[in-house]
Amino acid sequence: MIKYGELVKTWSSESQFMHKDNEFKAYMADTLIDRRKKLGWTQIELGNRTGLKQSAISRIESGEVIPKLDSLFKMAIAMGLKLLFVEDTDTTYPSLSDSKDK
Repeated sequence: MIKYGELVKTWSSESQFMHKDNEFKAYMADTLIDRRKKLGWTQIELGNRTGLKQSAISRIESGEVIPKLDSLFKMAIAMGLKLLFVEDTDTTYPSLSDSKDK
């Protein structure tokens, strides 16, 4: 997992993509925290169902680390959630080629 401090160092070159990526992961993490609490599960129980350590779940939920997508997907699947893509009409995204050259 990438720590926030390490991530900030990379923002100068790919800041728009990194910001959106982190925004997306933060939204997912918040949704998963709400779902876990709604189900009445502890972090330990979620860990048992996903194969993730309780300490990893704690770091994700506290915002201490930026989780990998596969960890978020494991958590989502274990709690009966699926990923749904919806068009974001509020944001203009740069192209991938724009971020590589900077």
